[in-house]
Amino acid sequence: MPTIFGSAKGLFGVHKQHAWRMAMTYFSKYSVPMLSAVWFVFAVAGFARMSAYSQTPAPVGTLSSQWPSQSKIQAACGMPTFLIFMHPHCPCSDASFDVVEDQIAKHPKAKFYAVFVRPAGVEAKWEETRLYQNCKAEPRLTTLVDQEGVEAKQFGAKTSGQAFIYSATGQLVYSGGVTPGRGATWTGRERELIENALNGATSLQKAPVFGCSLL
Repeated sequence: MPTIFGSAKGLFGVHKQHAWRMAMTYFSKYSVPMLSAVWFVFAVAGFARMSAYSQTPAPVGTLSSQWPSQSKIQAACGMPTFLIFMHPHCPCSDASFDVVEDQIAKHPKAKFYAVFVRPAGVEAKWEETRLYQNCKAEPRLTTLVDQEGVEAKQFGAKTSGQAFIYSATGQLVYSGGVTPGRGATWTGRERELIENALNGATSLQKAPVFGCSLL
């Protein structure tokens, strides 16, 4: 025979099932929009952080206003000399190589160097990446390996993608990056400054550098 306790237990079970169905209905109705909103917030925050990093200039060393006397790299005689220091494993420097190719095509009366820094203690052929091979394949680009960053220190290079242009008389006329951000497309103020320097400008122009640390 049913008792009052049995009836109450049954009634409680019915209400429990109803509450569970209501909760599941609410969850299925609102969970997707809520999760989408959370994902959107995290995506925007991540994009903002990446954007800020790509536009944050890297450090530079002490610049040499004249061609370093102890450098084993030979300055061009009677024409501008363009040097760019690179970390062979820096993904940002692929865009820098595109800039160098563009300038080589535009300035037949200039000497171009790509200097790859090789730290101490790395394995054989560590520097021979795709970027390095691309530079080696460019006929007018002299590609060198800088053991332990000796040359980079003399010129004041600390960051992959840092370029220096010296005039025909050995005076530093440009120091800086060649792109407006890490891995960014070749546009903007850097292009104008580099082309002015290669076309005979005599005053020193500077631009921020964006890339990986050389050492």
